[in-house]
Amino acid sequence: MSASILQVQGLHYTYPDGTLALRGLSTDIARGKKIALLGANGAGKSTFLLHLIGILKPFSGKILLHGEEVKYNRKALHNLRSKVGFVFQDPDTQLFSASVWQEVSFGPINLGLSKEEVKARVIKALDDTGITSLKDKPTHFLSYGQKKLVSIADILAMEPEVLIFDEPTASLDPRYTKHVMELLDQLNQSNITIIMATHCVDIAYGWADWVLVMKEGIITKEGTPEEIFTNDQLLISTNLSRPFLLEVFQELSSNNYLPRNISLPKKMADFKKILQENAPKNK
Repeated sequence: MSASILQVQGLHYTYPDGTLALRGLSTDIARGKKIALLGANGAGKSTFLLHLIGILKPFSGKILLHGEEVKYNRKALHNLRSKVGFVFQDPDTQLFSASVWQEVSFGPINLGLSKEEVKARVIKALDDTGITSLKDKPTHFLSYGQKKLVSIADILAMEPEVLIFDEPTASLDPRYTKHVMELLDQLNQSNITIIMATHCVDIAYGWADWVLVMKEGIITKEGTPEEIFTNDQLLISTNLSRPFLLEVFQELSSNNYLPRNISLPKKMADFKKILQENAPKNK
């Protein structure tokens, strides 16, 4: 992997009810990568992500941003959250202002920026998410998909270096799912590091550069999507399924419908091309 933007070293965390959520979790987050975080319910994914923005403080262990240890005083946390943004699964958890413009401008205003800079950031965030037409709408009148895009614009206006998403496509219809995933690709092309917790192995396989697999409060395995999803023992032990595209491809290969030396397809377009190139020739 490339140079790390975040380093996580030996995090331990126990909830007040005694639930041990993290037990020595360590990993490095590479700058500019698309990283999928997988794991069964209760594996500790949300707890881990909340540590990355300082909402939770570890009992032991530490997090480093740009090689410097994260502190938990007000100034240090303000600095952390200006560089690492978090988009919650449910946008209603995040949105609280009366209008879309007020909502998206809240973060930049609290950074102490000038009115001109705040305006410029809000305009860009609304444009990047494709919701400029909603700028004067009351947030409580928006659809769920529109609220999700506003919650992303909220964080983009802060111009973070790292964007964290907790189940970004949960409860979205296919149109908004496609929109959000295309948006994540566009943001990553601007060198924003993206971490996405998801239960959808199909999205993780086709989208991510790197996959972190959690089990019982630790990263039990990490690697490329190809390495993770061809590891049958890992999938069984972590209750993960093989992505549908990979399942079909491997079934065709194992039954000699496709040559065995073909690289694994990551996208449906790749798979279609393989099928076209290996289709039986008409006599």
